[in-house]
Amino acid sequence: MARITPNIVIVGAGIAGLWLLDTLKRQGYDVLLLDNTAIGGTQTLASQGIIHSGLKYMLGNAPKPASDTMRDMPTLWEATPFIAVTTNSKNQQMLLPSGFIGNIVKGISQRAMQGESEAIATPDTLQEAGFDGSVVNVNEPVLNIPLVVRALAEPYLDCIRKCEGNVFDFLEEHNIKPQKIIFAAASGNAEHAPKLKTQTRPLLMGLLKPAPFPLYAHLIGTSDKPVATITTHILDDGEDGTLCWYIGGQIAERKKDSKPQDVYTAIEKAFAKYLPNVDLSDMEFATLPIDRVEGAHGGLFMPDTPTMQEKDGVLYCWPTKLAFAPMLCGMVLEHLQGIGPTIASSNYSTLEPLDFAIPPWDKVTWQKI
Repeated sequence: MARITPNIVIVGAGIAGLWLLDTLKRQGYDVLLLDNTAIGGTQTLASQGIIHSGLKYMLGNAPKPASDTMRDMPTLWEATPFIAVTTNSKNQQMLLPSGFIGNIVKGISQRAMQGESEAIATPDTLQEAGFDGSVVNVNEPVLNIPLVVRALAEPYLDCIRKCEGNVFDFLEEHNIKPQKIIFAAASGNAEHAPKLKTQTRPLLMGLLKPAPFPLYAHLIGTSDKPVATITTHILDDGEDGTLCWYIGGQIAERKKDSKPQDVYTAIEKAFAKYLPNVDLSDMEFATLPIDRVEGAHGGLFMPDTPTMQEKDGVLYCWPTKLAFAPMLCGMVLEHLQGIGPTIASSNYSTLEPLDFAIPPWDKVTWQKI
């Protein structure tokens, strides 16, 4: 069997692996991307697609460091060639109930002076939904992540391949000898290197269909997290597709094995306060359990940046948040100094190709409310 010698093997076809693949290929590297499931990964397609600016991390008594590290992320993403065809909404909105006061007001005012947020008149859809309060547009584009995945992957399908079982055994079996192996596979990182320092934060996301109108909003309360974060997605169920609301925030911050009814009860309570005219009785409901796996940083809270660890010459990395994919890529490139690109590209046609993953809202089990 002929030896295959790529510069880099990336493991994990989520946003981190795909962003790395695109960047390295454009710089001339010979790269092989492997995954054992499908292109788009698990955590990536389950994300809400918000490119956070960090403003929501100014909630509570004190701003979190993530508020500063995230503020440039929308600008980095908006510079990508695919942004125009993959954007569901140019802004995420903050909905502040009437009479709301708190530290977030000061943060919004500061960011508004820098052009990062703007108070607007309440849109007709929100007025009809019964919202009574202030609406702030935040410079946080919300992307169609399945389209982002395709935009990053489709130019390089000839070097994205399926790998079942242990990655190191797979490489040995196929006589693949890379200069560097980079894991960007979330939970798969620890599966191949159990002694890595990782942490898992569970979510039980809520979904509602048919959504009466597109909504991209943080429902702001008095705690350090939004009561709910809502994005809108289109189901693959017909010519036009049904709108569904995908709901995170405090509503979803619970154990994965929590009762789905607990999520729905929290949604009912939030909508009664913020969107009281929305009739939930005609909708269908679903939940989606997610494990957010990331590099540990000495606590159970979300790291403020992407994280990397190296073990036995192999690099393991986690973006922490979808928005951090460009930052993680920059960290990896610095780590690769000394490994130069090659002009020739290897032939990976003997390896099994990889299909695109199905978005989670097209796989969940819906039930009538």
